Amino acid sequence: MKKLFVLAIATLFCIACMASVPSNSISNYGEERVNCKRIRVGVHKAHVTLINGEKKIIPLEDLESYVVNGRIYEKKELYRYGRFTSETAFMQLLKKRGGFSFYKNEEIDPEKVGTNKSRDVFYVYNGDELYLRVDRKTLPNACNFFGMKWTYR
Repeated sequence: MKKLFVLAIATLFCIACMASVPSNSISNYGEERVNCKRIRVGVHKAHVTLINGEKKIIPLEDLESYVVNGRIYEKKELYRYGRFTSETAFMQLLKKRGGFSFYKNEEIDPEKVGTNKSRDVFYVYNGDELYLRVDRKTLPNACNFFGMKWTYR
């Protein structure tokens, strides 16, 4: 009888936890954080579907960050050859430690042949400033610094 009672309590607890699960997408629009069901980022606009079914179109200039399936994407300035470009990209935040943030950006590699022409490029930012562009040689050290396991693929 006690086992049945414990099983019933555990089942009710699981049902209560499932009912309180937040949505898998959040976007930061201006100063307000918006819960969404789905977000699709285009070239100039982001198409956001809210929890109540309402659809919004947000200009990318106003969108700072969003979360999809537990992955955080933040708008960061792109640097090429150590110099700031006027471009920005939504990079996946992997880890933070102190004032440093570890980001992954998927970029198109024009030298690759085949269907998958993208490659993962890693960056370390100190606040909003680029601190380090991580290459294959420094990737193990950066991952160890942020407490992550690393593998080459």
